Amino acid sequence: MRIKTQMTLPVLVRELAQLAARRSTYVSRGVVAGLFYAIALLSLYTTLHRLNSASAASVRSILGGGKMVMMLLTGMVTTGIYLILPAMVVGTITSERENGTLDLMLVTRLNPWEIVFQKLFARLVPMLSILLLTTPFMAVAYSLGGVSAGDIAMALASWTMTSLKLAALAIMCSAFSRSTVAAFFTTYGILFAMTVAIPFMGFFQLGWLWVMIAGSAGMGNMFGRTGIWIILGGFAVGFVFVGIYMALARVFIVRAGRRSKGGIKASFRRVDSAMERINRGAGRRRWGRASGSLPDERPVAWRERSAAVVCTPRYLFRLLAVINVPMVLLLLIFLVFALLKGGRESVGFSILMAIIWVPVALALCIYVSNLMSKERANQTMEVLLTTPLTAREILTQKLAAVPRLCWVIATPLIMTMLFEAAVEMSRKNANPGEVLAYAILTLVFMAIYLYAITWITFACSLKPRRRAQVVAMAVARIFAIVVIPLLLAALLEGLEIRRLARWLPDGENLIVMSPMVLLGMLEFDKGEFFKHSNVAFVNALFYLSLAFIFRARALRWARLHLRKG
Repeated sequence: MRIKTQMTLPVLVRELAQLAARRSTYVSRGVVAGLFYAIALLSLYTTLHRLNSASAASVRSILGGGKMVMMLLTGMVTTGIYLILPAMVVGTITSERENGTLDLMLVTRLNPWEIVFQKLFARLVPMLSILLLTTPFMAVAYSLGGVSAGDIAMALASWTMTSLKLAALAIMCSAFSRSTVAAFFTTYGILFAMTVAIPFMGFFQLGWLWVMIAGSAGMGNMFGRTGIWIILGGFAVGFVFVGIYMALARVFIVRAGRRSKGGIKASFRRVDSAMERINRGAGRRRWGRASGSLPDERPVAWRERSAAVVCTPRYLFRLLAVINVPMVLLLLIFLVFALLKGGRESVGFSILMAIIWVPVALALCIYVSNLMSKERANQTMEVLLTTPLTAREILTQKLAAVPRLCWVIATPLIMTMLFEAAVEMSRKNANPGEVLAYAILTLVFMAIYLYAITWITFACSLKPRRRAQVVAMAVARIFAIVVIPLLLAALLEGLEIRRLARWLPDGENLIVMSPMVLLGMLEFDKGEFFKHSNVAFVNALFYLSLAFIFRARALRWARLHLRKG
């Protein structure tokens, strides 16, 4: 009887039962399945069409095209794993802590090892089921040739290892953090640091080490770039990292109740206390007034600004120093290398700009999506609704600290743009007008995309949902906005109906509608960007209109959604 009780895995069963009871589980799997099947059918249709209309020599050139299909699938799946899987996992322990059920779980017969491992496997099941949906795509790749069954098995093993490693990392961050939002920032911050390490490892000839740590060794074998010893070493290192992450999660989950409240603001307050003690010994010299403001006609906005670190001047200065001092040092290193080559090499700034956009968008997305769910989690939504404020006023005042946050997180982007513009101007054949247009357009698209992210993600937080679910849905929306234009372009290309609209002479115009492609073209190929200036204008107008639509919808249905909570 004791053995039977121990083998029931109650946490795993509970997590899977909760996932099975949610409608979003089936909707998300249906969307992913439909996406993969549509892409697979499109690839098959395109190939058959080329076979029917090609000569014998062309038919032979088509054979072996499965390798390209598999590379496309690998890029899609790997990007999806790195962006979506952490959002699915980070709330698994913090939600228990926020609901007050973690302490109850710890006093049961379950030991901490059982809790963290059952939580891990419960969150891996949905991702593994999604990986199985890649079967039709793999069938198309295998039928085209160039890909063996061993390559497919190696790709599946590599995706599984990457999922296992990222899920373990998210479990560790969830056990360490006090809230779901903090867990999101910690997890994606670590992933961002790993991403930034890629160019430096390549500079020091340590790319093989990154392949082993990142868990992507199996993919390299299929593309003919990785030795068998690196593949086996990559999987071994992956299991070692999983063990380290789970051991740390076990330690953090036990010590969670004994840790004092942390956070950036608490750290700054401790610095204030130390500085005050030093000031008392130095003659009590003070510049400026230390008194705070009082709520006037906008109490919710005052409350948000008082709670936000970015709205306190002395904290804002420290935060900017923490963010920008390392950034300036890194940019100076890039500037020295660029000037040594006569200003001809500015691609480093473009790569850095592309890397920085990811944490900037995620930080804004996570912060905004947590604004309303935080009120429900803290049970203060009913208090807000009893005030003499309309639901529309509550929503607009809740966003009072967001503009200051946008300025703070956009400073690395602005500095990178200024350094790149300076390098461009140092060239002998520099075009001042083009450089000025680049700087202005970068600022314009930065403002438009940050405004769009704000309202698209804020609309997710209006309906009553859990914090982790709100943030995951917000991240999924941003990911869909980036990917959908690329998929539509592939669809129109494959079905050969690209000329449905006069402004679509080729698939490139539709691809430029993706913010990722447009910003990449603005950074890496400015001449091509200015060729598609009309599409860039349509892009800006579209996403600005999309932001206004989400804003109008959120304000219109604000009272209904807030009352539901």
